Amino acid sequence: MTGRRWLARGVLGFMVLLVLAALATTTSSDAAPAGHEQHGVDPVGAALLVLDGAVLLTVVGLLLRRPRGR
Repeated sequence: MTGRRWLARGVLGFMVLLVLAALATTTSSDAAPAGHEQHGVDPVGAALLVLDGAVLLTVVGLLLRRPRGR
């Protein structure tokens, strides 16, 4: 496996782990004390975070594919 593919897989794997960890903490069955609101995951924010990650992967991939200097 080349270094570029290894880096891309590592970044993608890290992003997936972050999303899974965030979902695991927000969907826990811990009951909130009486009188406190329980807040869920903002779907728009989550979608923007995934989009940011995709853009980051694209930029890193394009920078790694760029031809070397003269």
